[in-house]
Amino acid sequence: MLEAPKPKSDTTKLYIDRKYGGRGLKSVQQTVKEEEQSIKPYAASMATSDKLPADFQLAALTMELRPDDEEIDWHTKPLHGAYHRPISEVGDLCQTYMWLNRGNLTTNKKSLIRAAQQQVLPTRQLQTKVYHTRDNPRCRLCKYAPETIQHITSGCEQLAGNAYTERHNHVAGVVYRSLCDEYGLNKPQHRGGGTPCKVNENDHAKILWDLYIRTDKHVLANQPDIVVVDKENRKATLIGIAVPNDHIIAREEKEMVEKNHLLGEDIEKCWDVRTTVIPVVIGLWLQ
Repeated sequence: MLEAPKPKSDTTKLYIDRKYGGRGLKSVQQTVKEEEQSIKPYAASMATSDKLPADFQLAALTMELRPDDEEIDWHTKPLHGAYHRPISEVGDLCQTYMWLNRGNLTTNKKSLIRAAQQQVLPTRQLQTKVYHTRDNPRCRLCKYAPETIQHITSGCEQLAGNAYTERHNHVAGVVYRSLCDEYGLNKPQHRGGGTPCKVNENDHAKILWDLYIRTDKHVLANQPDIVVVDKENRKATLIGIAVPNDHIIAREEKEMVEKNHLLGEDIEKCWDVRTTVIPVVIGLWLQ
């Protein structure tokens, strides 16, 4: 079932392939183009003996090739293209929109996510700048910044201590459970239930969850999300988790590596292990 678009949604996305974030419908123009392509082999074979296929073939050869107007319009729109433009620079679009072809989301949820990506949810900023039904665009929670989709999803101070932390811990929990499976450690029984223990250990490995680490030198970032100590290979892996807005994924990865580098050097000296820093940065709409 095709989800109903929200008001002010981009109508050109109706005719773009679902793997690129569209809705997969075929326009009349696209249908005509496909029919023209399918009839070309027949026209070529009959052109020597029939005037009508010959005229069609000549028209097809002299037809001016034009770029896809819908695609150009989609990329250049300041509001609807605000999500798509940075995503095409930091991620694979086909993988980004894989969730559209899966059956684990209802049509209403798909419609909501699409509306958020196109910046057309009725935020106070939209109501002020586009609908002109409100005078104050500031966030209803923090009362400070303009209430945009980006602000709500990752920039509001009132949500930082609970909603953002819960989202971060959910992603970290998925990584933690996978590591437990790899090293044969006990793990929480339910995917979203319970906070992992601070130290989980067996004869092969030890996993530290959000644990403060004492260092010889003063290190600001001394509480990484997950530390995996491989006892057999004398190796420690520092894993940092982040769920930022998609357009700053590259910056978050760089900052996370830099932040944990000094801690890794100190751990090497104190624990006599080799260290590796792995940033796990998942864009907000790539989950």
